[in-house]
Amino acid sequence: MEKKRITGEYVSGSAARQLQAVPERKRVEKEKKKLSQAAKANREKAKQISLGYMLFLATATVALVVVCVSYLKLHADIAETKSNINTISTSIDTLTAQNDSLDYSINSYTDINYIIKVATEELGMVQASKGQVSYYTSTESEYMKQFADVPEE
Repeated sequence: MEKKRITGEYVSGSAARQLQAVPERKRVEKEKKKLSQAAKANREKAKQISLGYMLFLATATVALVVVCVSYLKLHADIAETKSNINTISTSIDTLTAQNDSLDYSINSYTDINYIIKVATEELGMVQASKGQVSYYTSTESEYMKQFADVPEE
């Protein structure tokens, strides 16, 4: 028959369980209790906020609020400026159209063809014939400015 030898906590040659299994569980549970007590202490310590940390959080919160208010104010200013730009742009377009209309009107009064048309149709004037035109010679030197060629009919 085979001899069984006991070494430490195990019995050689058998499938026996550990002899000290229960005490080890108690030790593990005690370690868990110690760990959980340490965790509880850390949690309690974490719940307490120091004065310096509280001041830091308050300062950071105030700074964040100031930045947000400044951002919103800038955004409102930009929107107002865009509105003003659109209003001024519309005004410029209107004034440009009025200016072009007045410019056309002024240029039509200096147009020779328009002058002849108004003179003949509205005022009843007639174009001079060749027999009605007399030429003379001037003894003094004179000059005149001519802005356009006189049309011939």
